[in-house]
Amino acid sequence: MAVRTSDATVVGSSPGECRLDSRTASSDALPHTPQDDVVLLQSPAYVSAHKPATGEIVWTYATSCSVIPSALGAGGMVYLPAGGLTALRPSGQPGSQVEVVWKEPKLGPSSSSPGLHEGRLYVINGAPALTCAEAESGKVLWRLRL
Repeated sequence: MAVRTSDATVVGSSPGECRLDSRTASSDALPHTPQDDVVLLQSPAYVSAHKPATGEIVWTYATSCSVIPSALGAGGMVYLPAGGLTALRPSGQPGSQVEVVWKEPKLGPSSSSPGLHEGRLYVINGAPALTCAEAESGKVLWRLRL
């Protein structure tokens, strides 16, 4: 599956295509959750998760999002560039609430998306500085000026 952000067309592995509203989509991520794969679409006002084959909205979370760096999905969590970095735990059930696990303003990415390796998040801010934090808690472990 793929997302073409130029026209926000979601292409699934099935023969059909599902078109989503291109006025709200500005970046994408393809996280794997325990329930199913979803496509995340970020707008300045919210992030929404969609089933790739049908485009059905699984969940939405209203917040002011950065639109250059993309969200990162891993281990059933979504790390959203919003107010720094916000960790969300979606339930995966259509129409369900999304749990905010933590928010950390010091982890705000500039133009690159956050990365995750062995339980640690890595973010480059506009200074530029590379910051490492625990993915589980958002606790900043170290920062290196680049």
